[in-house]
Amino acid sequence: MTNVTVAQNILQQLGGRRFSLMTGSKAFAGDDLFLTFKIGHNEPGWTHCKITLTAMDDYIVTFYKLRKSSIIKTKDIEGVYCDMLSDVFTSVTGLDTSL
Repeated sequence: MTNVTVAQNILQQLGGRRFSLMTGSKAFAGDDLFLTFKIGHNEPGWTHCKITLTAMDDYIVTFYKLRKSSIIKTKDIEGVYCDMLSDVFTSVTGLDTSL
């Protein structure tokens, strides 16, 4: 039996490899509490996303903009359930997560 981390589970809920290809996202990292990654080019200019599992078994999705040497936290969306992840990501970035 394999140990699937929360980060791997979140990526699968987003769509796995298809999500990465559709959105240009890369540099995925995480552990048993979160998944973070770099977002491909999008019109609003978000550069990074962090999805954190909460004690209530839902997620906080945080979008960041990286400018020169500083990271500016730009948007938190709380109370996101696994079946909402793709829709939330698309609504904030404008990037489709699947065909």
